[in-house]
Amino acid sequence: MKRLQHLPIASLALLAAFGALLLAGSNPALAEAADSGASGALAVQPGIGGQVFGATAPLVAATVYAYDLAEAKIHKVSTDSDGRFLFSAIPAGLYKVIAHKPGFVPGVLKITRITADMDQFLELRLDEVRTSFGEPVNDYWKARAEVPSDVLRDIEMTEIAQAAAADASRLSRLAAIPTRFQTSMAVHSGVDEVSAGDSQVMGGKVGIHGRVGEMRVGLAGDFLQLEPATYSATQPGSSMVGETSALSLQMANDRGMELQVSSRSNRLAGDGAPVDLQHYRINVSSDIGEHGHSSLTAGYTSENNFHRRGFSDPMAVPEASRSWHLAGSYETHLTERASLQTGIRYRELEAGSSSDPLFGGSAEERFDVFGLGSQRLLPTMLVKYGIYASMVNGNMSLIPQGGVVVQLTPKWQASALASQKVDSDREAYNQPRAFLPVYFGETGGCDQNLQSCYQVTVSHLKSDEENLSLGAIHREYDEIEKLYFDEDFFNRFESLYLVPGDQLPELQFAISRRLSPNIHTRLESSVAQGGGGTFQAADRTTWENDVRYVVTSLDTQFQATATGVYLAFHHLNQSLESDNVAASAEEAFAVERLQVRLTQDLNFLRALAADWALNFNMELSRGSSPYVTTAEEDNIRKRLLGGIAVSF
Repeated sequence: MKRLQHLPIASLALLAAFGALLLAGSNPALAEAADSGASGALAVQPGIGGQVFGATAPLVAATVYAYDLAEAKIHKVSTDSDGRFLFSAIPAGLYKVIAHKPGFVPGVLKITRITADMDQFLELRLDEVRTSFGEPVNDYWKARAEVPSDVLRDIEMTEIAQAAAADASRLSRLAAIPTRFQTSMAVHSGVDEVSAGDSQVMGGKVGIHGRVGEMRVGLAGDFLQLEPATYSATQPGSSMVGETSALSLQMANDRGMELQVSSRSNRLAGDGAPVDLQHYRINVSSDIGEHGHSSLTAGYTSENNFHRRGFSDPMAVPEASRSWHLAGSYETHLTERASLQTGIRYRELEAGSSSDPLFGGSAEERFDVFGLGSQRLLPTMLVKYGIYASMVNGNMSLIPQGGVVVQLTPKWQASALASQKVDSDREAYNQPRAFLPVYFGETGGCDQNLQSCYQVTVSHLKSDEENLSLGAIHREYDEIEKLYFDEDFFNRFESLYLVPGDQLPELQFAISRRLSPNIHTRLESSVAQGGGGTFQAADRTTWENDVRYVVTSLDTQFQATATGVYLAFHHLNQSLESDNVAASAEEAFAVERLQVRLTQDLNFLRALAADWALNFNMELSRGSSPYVTTAEEDNIRKRLLGGIAVSF
């Protein structure tokens, strides 16, 4: 809040004005106060009057408190349509005047009343609360700390009552809204050189979402089919066929309960062994009380020839597997400055041979319990802490975690996080280890699957549309991870595996910026290089691992023409070295992919009854894969898809 000039109205009140100015001067963020009869103020009446402003206009229905510091007594009024308020018949004494409205930083001001007949006029200007990652970043906590506890409790009760009234009003309005659904459909087709010959690709998407009374309902599905353009008995891989499909259902109400059910089916068949993956998942989440939230997830996955790329893969990567996953968590805000999250996870993976339909192989069980918390020690400092307890095949390990988030300025923030696995029963390098398939988007920070992890991030938040983030992270792996860089089933070879002993430093960069009133863009990039871990492969050869990857994307929206342009580049490289003279001295896997995706809203050209859009996707890639010989590694594989989408 800015200082506002406060003018005396009578020479007899000069002494009171001087005392009030001294008290207000101790809080430079608040308006100065004294006796006032300034032009345009409230009519002169005995008491405390004034006006409450926001950034540009008076605040209507703001609550103003006059708190008697000696008697601990509360006087309360609300501002009118001009932001004005008046306390009449206020006895002499020392008072705190507090102005509050949800979404604004509270205004606190000390004044002295020499007599009950004094006429005092105050002006208070409240700043809107600014947040970064869900936390206030300006003087919110400092101002709240100056509010007397009795007044703070009344403010909290008022906020709860207002929220309940708003919910009741919203539900009443929703009940009067007729049932209406919005439907979106898309079709696309093209060619894909996933095998030695061109293949035709056809697919489509459909989505239906809307509201039935208090319930929001959404149904989405997509399908993609791959068929060979020509068949050849002499060209391996030219007869490959495949399909992928997904279906999801989402239901939620306005009381915070949500249900999600999803399934995905993928299959690719040809000259070699078939590849397939089936995945099913259900999630239920709900708000509990005023500050709590719970979530329960269950999933099942079955795969055949999906994760293993060849005989040089780690022994723990199965030819076929099926797994069950169950997870539950509860999160609550203990106070305005502290939060706590607890949870459990259970996973069982049964591995076997792709030729054994009975899955007679080994089973791996994993059970995790964790607790994570945060505590705001200072208005500009948040401390994070937690611990994971994991049991894998009877081996117990503890992973403590700690970090700090510091608000350097209202727009700059820095954070640091570290974790270290302790009390772990480390096995010999040539013994099977836990295996976890993960996607690149899920590995942005530290998790419980690492031996150690250290992360530092500096971010700048100018607005919701303009921000900058710079980060560095160093991971040391204690388990085997298969890291996928694309969720597309037909791009499954864009993956790397990391093994126990691998150390992987990574630099992360992201910037979002509005280049002009009609152009907004976001650039993200991650670069990593490391390795050093050793493992025993499926062919019993011992290898030393070395990995490198670059992942970059640029997403630009031209709002004046309703055009979207998305560019992405992936470069992955994995090298293996062995001292075994009976094996190849080195094996390598490398792939590069460039993706260009264009979308154009047709309503920009002419107003239509429905929303129509054209989309075009082009992917160019090269590198090694099970279907590419060494001589063909430099050949460009192309995928071209075009289609149209409509929403009504």
